[in-house]
Amino acid sequence: MGSVKEKKFRISGHLGLLDRFILQALMGPFCLGVFAFTTIFVGSDLLFRLAELMVKFGASAWTAFRIFILSLPSIMVLTFPMSMLLAVILTFSRLSTNSETIALMAGGFSLKRLVLPTIIFALLIVIFTIFLNEAIVPDSNLIRNRLMRDALGEKPIKTQRNIVLKDFNSGQLLSLIYAREFDGTNLILKGVTVQEFEGDILSRVTRAESVVWTENAWYFYNGTVYAFGDDGKVFPLQFKKQIMYLPQSPEDIAAEHKSVAEMNTNEIKERIRIMAEEGEDTASLEVEMHMRWAIPFASVIFTLIGAPLGLQPRRGGTTGFSFGLSLIIIFVYYVLTTFSNTLGQQGSISSVLSAWLANIIIGTMGFYLLFRANR
Repeated sequence: MGSVKEKKFRISGHLGLLDRFILQALMGPFCLGVFAFTTIFVGSDLLFRLAELMVKFGASAWTAFRIFILSLPSIMVLTFPMSMLLAVILTFSRLSTNSETIALMAGGFSLKRLVLPTIIFALLIVIFTIFLNEAIVPDSNLIRNRLMRDALGEKPIKTQRNIVLKDFNSGQLLSLIYAREFDGTNLILKGVTVQEFEGDILSRVTRAESVVWTENAWYFYNGTVYAFGDDGKVFPLQFKKQIMYLPQSPEDIAAEHKSVAEMNTNEIKERIRIMAEEGEDTASLEVEMHMRWAIPFASVIFTLIGAPLGLQPRRGGTTGFSFGLSLIIIFVYYVLTTFSNTLGQQGSISSVLSAWLANIIIGTMGFYLLFRANR
């Protein structure tokens, strides 16, 4: 019995050593990938824009530095999956070139077992990337865009679409306002719906063709007020013109309205819900919402296809091969994503399928190659 226990202890010890060995081998290439791909993104566009801000528009070095730092989170969301792909291909290429995978498999470890720690690492990257997408990127994009507008001397955008405004008091939602369009030049909101709440209960809905800012007040034109009774009955009242309170002035709307890149998933969901109630097309927003999860999860998909491809026998250096192969797969993934997103925005396929189609195709190829390599 003692020998059996001793054997089990040795196996479990080897498994722990294997996981640490694979993870340590991944860390260096992953950090290299983050640096390399982030540098490519920064050097291809961002640095030129920052130089233009400083030279042409007189922005200070401090402003340019803040814009640079605030741009990094959104770039890293894209570079993390790319870096994971490079790390997996490079790690398994080196293991294969040095015949370490042969030795490990001869010792009883399957390819699936070798890939397991890389998948766990990829899942951790997915979680961190989603955190960046939800908690960091929207706010950093919002602040960055304001800094850039200020540096360019631009006023807030005059015409904005799909406006969503909220009025809170002590954390309690009092009203939710949706407007199909805001004309900042003439100070007009078009296609307006105002939902008013008492506690958590919807008490009144006001719809108007237009709302005009006149003499420091909002005037509603050609609309209907729907009051809800305690018994569930609805009491409509039509009007041609009436003055109503809205919490934001035109300046507030122009300054505070967020673009999609400045919203988290919950804010996008809320905008989709309100637009759907108004009969607006929400396909583009739905695709964008699902992409917030699909892109981070590409780290796992790239792991599945990168491991078997990295094990392919070759001559020459592994680093150049790994970079080249990574770029090819990334390009294919980008083409598939662009194509599927276009179909989704047109309504030809569902928004979920549109966002995940590239992951499904690349992931299926990865499972197939992994299965073949494991035999």
